[in-house]
Amino acid sequence: MSTTPARAPRSDALANRGKILDSARKQFASEGTEVSMNEIARRAGVGVATLYRHFPQRDDLVAAIYAEELASLGGAVDEFLASMTPDDALTAWGARLLEYAITKRGLGAALLAMRERGDVRVDARGVLIDSMNKLLAAGREAGTIVDDVTGEDLMTAISGLWVLPVDEQYPDRARRLLALVFAGLRSV
Repeated sequence: MSTTPARAPRSDALANRGKILDSARKQFASEGTEVSMNEIARRAGVGVATLYRHFPQRDDLVAAIYAEELASLGGAVDEFLASMTPDDALTAWGARLLEYAITKRGLGAALLAMRERGDVRVDARGVLIDSMNKLLAAGREAGTIVDDVTGEDLMTAISGLWVLPVDEQYPDRARRLLALVFAGLRSV
């Protein structure tokens, strides 16, 4: 049996995938995940067959957007810690977390339905707790974060982000909740 190495996707295919994800992300955020796949393709400037070639089911598209947002959130920790003080990195990451929470809220019903079917494609909790543990460790090393808090503790403390009502007050309420929790982490 011969194993032929997989060919890298063509640049136009990668560009089309990016256009589809960008279009879907914007439409899911503004209109919800039930927006027409034809409309996503139209706004992306690709044919519907191209959309389905990349994402055979709506869940594939939802999962791809979710995974992309989560990877960006997790990757931001190292970027922030490389260029900021641990306190500033925590604050910057908190702002990024709020963006993620707002985006996830738009995907919420679809993600919940996928989870209920057992179709879990991304370990969001693991990524978030790992990110929080890195930030907390850097803060402890700098002497600005209390010693006895773990990423798991912080995740539990901010769980209110996922249960706040989705309305026009959500961003402000979520910011206040994070500010309150982060203030409780500070040792100074």
